[in-house]
Amino acid sequence: MPPVAYGWDDFKRDPVRHVVIPLLVEFISQFTMTFWGVMVEKPQYDDFNLNTTKPGDMEIDYMSKYFAPAFQSGISVWICIMVYSRMSYAPAQFSPAITTTLVIVGTVPALMLVPNIIMQCLSSLLAAYVSQLIRGAPPPALIIPEDVGSLSILFNEIIMVASITIIAAELTQNAKVNEPLGVFGVGMAVFMCLLSGRWTGVVCLSPSRVFGPAVLIGGPAWNRHWLLWTSDILGAIAAGVFWLLFLAPEDRSWLGRFTKQKEKKTDLLMEETKRHNESE
Repeated sequence: MPPVAYGWDDFKRDPVRHVVIPLLVEFISQFTMTFWGVMVEKPQYDDFNLNTTKPGDMEIDYMSKYFAPAFQSGISVWICIMVYSRMSYAPAQFSPAITTTLVIVGTVPALMLVPNIIMQCLSSLLAAYVSQLIRGAPPPALIIPEDVGSLSILFNEIIMVASITIIAAELTQNAKVNEPLGVFGVGMAVFMCLLSGRWTGVVCLSPSRVFGPAVLIGGPAWNRHWLLWTSDILGAIAAGVFWLLFLAPEDRSWLGRFTKQKEKKTDLLMEETKRHNESE
């Protein structure tokens, strides 16, 4: 998908095409992601009394507790990108982190940053509520264990989110990337990153995805919820800066511009020296 290059004048000229449709796509894609997630995940608590489970309460099964949810999320991301990336000018992001990175690299207009994130959160809340009606019990929420350090979550989230959003930036900006395999790469990156939850105790990757269940559950679901937003946005910013430094085309690369300016100064200096020599 080519970079998006439209601004306020385009919004005013055709708001349906540039505002309404992208927001609807964002709402639908986030609803799909959240609904699939809360319908297949096993909650960290008893569905009816919301008491959090303790490590000694049950035998930890790697396949059901870590591998299966991570694989489901990776496949969900792959399917949603394949479907919703072609429905509007900008691809569906269904994550504030991806939205932030794509705004930095120019795939998504900056004017759509806040509206997209708001739409993602509202959609997540609706999906969690519909899931609750169907399940007859509260949806699974991401609960940060008390014994997990904030710095552990912070650095793990930054690294994991950055690794995913860099791929998303390259996929949306580089026409040479094989799109089916590139999209699959994003899904598999999500899968691999979620497996790290075995060691950190929690992996988010998309704060809007966990926002809806947190609103409905309350209590422990809000424990350090701000940390998920902070770390994911920092990771997204780091990914956007990395892409602009090392992966962007030469005419847009920050390093490329610096090199060009340096070469221009060198050429001017050589030309000035040549003129000075000729005058003598």
